[in-house]
Amino acid sequence: MVIKDINVLTEHSDFKGNLRLDMMMRLFQEAALEDVSNLGFPPSYTFPKGLLWVIVKAKAIINRLPKFQEKIKIKTYPGRRVMFIFRRHYEILDEHDNVLVKATSLWALINKDTRKVIDPTKENILIEGPEDGSEIDCPMREMFASTSNKVTFSPTYSQIDINGHLNNTYYFSIVNDLIPLDFIKEHDPKSFWVSYKKEIKLGDEVLISYGLDNSSYLFESDNFQVKIDY
Repeated sequence: MVIKDINVLTEHSDFKGNLRLDMMMRLFQEAALEDVSNLGFPPSYTFPKGLLWVIVKAKAIINRLPKFQEKIKIKTYPGRRVMFIFRRHYEILDEHDNVLVKATSLWALINKDTRKVIDPTKENILIEGPEDGSEIDCPMREMFASTSNKVTFSPTYSQIDINGHLNNTYYFSIVNDLIPLDFIKEHDPKSFWVSYKKEIKLGDEVLISYGLDNSSYLFESDNFQVKIDY
């Protein structure tokens, strides 16, 4: 388990002073990497073997978004492993240990060259932990209504990470930029779900369909799905 003390900085915050969703995912990512390293599987162990960690899906329940200059804690620990998929849990706590956000993500290891999921036991990578029952579930699928808005997206150099594809945190930058500012001014997200179906590489063009369905903004392409509930 890793618990990191964080001050919410300007770079983390949107124009309302709330922690941005892409930055939330980035803080989760860095905490997860630290925990995996502490458990004996740092990048120096996986990278030379040609193994890359990729996130498959994630779900978060937001009681309240952290605010600019607020002192928070990021807590993460591994859950049970199901076949080749690793579960990981997160919490964001305020100074009084009130839970602001609870999240769960599903991760896998892929071969760098084939880009296929590998059996982690063959590489002696066993990361599991006890769950106390307070964790949230991460559904494999969500219902998506049809949406009429369409836009084409191509990743830029700065959005591509060490795995050679669009970093998982930037998906939330992309979709949030498609939501009208007037809507964002009046609404804060209450939960989100994301499914990373197929990686996006430099030079790819991705057609995104999106729109508002009741109180949820939906974003869908051949590569990913994002649902943000307000």
